[in-house]
Amino acid sequence: RFQSGDLVSQDRKTRRAQATLRLVGIAPGQWPDKATSRTGVYLLTGTPITNRPRDVFNLLRAVRHPVTRNYVNFAKRYCAAYDNGYGLVDEGASNMDELADLLNEVMLRRTKEEAMDLPPKVRTWMPLDLPTSRVASYEQRALRFLGENPARSGTTWGTFLGLLNKARQELAVLKATMTADFVADCVEAGQKVVVFTQYHDAVAVLLERFGASAVTLTGKHTAKQRDAAVRRFQNDDTVRVFIGNLHAAGTGITLTAGTHVVFNDLDWVPANHWQAEDRIHRIGQTETAFATYLYVPGTLDGFVARQLAEKTDLINMIEEGAAAKATMIDSLVDLATNMVDLEELFAHGDFRGPDAKQMKIIDHDPFEFDELPPLTLPGTPVFTYPSKRDPKVVYTVEVTSGVAVCDCPGFVHGGNCWHVQDVRKRLKR
Repeated sequence: RFQSGDLVSQDRKTRRAQATLRLVGIAPGQWPDKATSRTGVYLLTGTPITNRPRDVFNLLRAVRHPVTRNYVNFAKRYCAAYDNGYGLVDEGASNMDELADLLNEVMLRRTKEEAMDLPPKVRTWMPLDLPTSRVASYEQRALRFLGENPARSGTTWGTFLGLLNKARQELAVLKATMTADFVADCVEAGQKVVVFTQYHDAVAVLLERFGASAVTLTGKHTAKQRDAAVRRFQNDDTVRVFIGNLHAAGTGITLTAGTHVVFNDLDWVPANHWQAEDRIHRIGQTETAFATYLYVPGTLDGFVARQLAEKTDLINMIEEGAAAKATMIDSLVDLATNMVDLEELFAHGDFRGPDAKQMKIIDHDPFEFDELPPLTLPGTPVFTYPSKRDPKVVYTVEVTSGVAVCDCPGFVHGGNCWHVQDVRKRLKR
């Protein structure tokens, strides 16, 4: 058993991912069904998809799902992957209803609502009106650099991300004053509030405002200081505000004395925010939990807010199997999108926020055929398909433990073929 959120739901090439796969008997480059160990593998995670559909590849590979035989095929099918001249870009999303069905073959999902009796959680996006001329200058500097140096690799890309982060930091510090005003209103109403930011300068602004009525937790604090800050917030009525770094304080602690979580600035990864929200929305909470996201439209902040909103809905579609329901597809299809490159979005000057939806919709089907051949007797675990090239050749699809496996060359190479796709579609009916 593995707590897979920290092990294999990382980049498929990291040492941690490779070591975990070796632990379950899968060598680098080896097909999952050729694993040397036959021990059953059970993965446990609260966030199977932290950011994009590609996050589930290692999870599926660890449980030896045949669809992971070939990563390029997987990426093209479910990540809208393409070659940009520098390598494979796999940051998108495609065929989400199919990926949801595929995950449901091997995943047993229990939501917090099903597993625990907790009060509701309300999530709100709140736009701020701030003068952003200084921030805009940093953004333009980053964009000019990207225009002059389009390579997305090495020191060039690192420099661009550094410039981008500088713009985000300036904006975070600028927002901190208004965030403090919002938090003060909640405190005045008798509530305890948890505030998250990624920048020490923003922490300093907030701490200066609330002084002795606040505690802080950042990466600079020791484990002992961390525990002391949590205890004071939970038990000391004079402490009304908890100011934490999103990554240092967003996991592993309980802050149920608070009823509000406020995000001063935004991370690129939705799961980081979900984890942080749940510091107050967990066992011990008796009141409605409120999560408020502050963003500034017309800046990079608005773009990040939109990305978070769309990724959140996209991940929910996959994990909950909502994409398999036509009623959900109709209302959420615009969210099953190809996450375009930063430079493409910047070129459009589109920094508005989570309600702006102008991304390209990707939902293609590379497995093309004129007419679906008939299956064998419905309900049986074995289905046969004659070859189009040679009718004398018959391919067989077997469904074992909910996973369809075919003996055709396409499946043997990539772990996916139109025969298997057809079986999935027929079994859904």
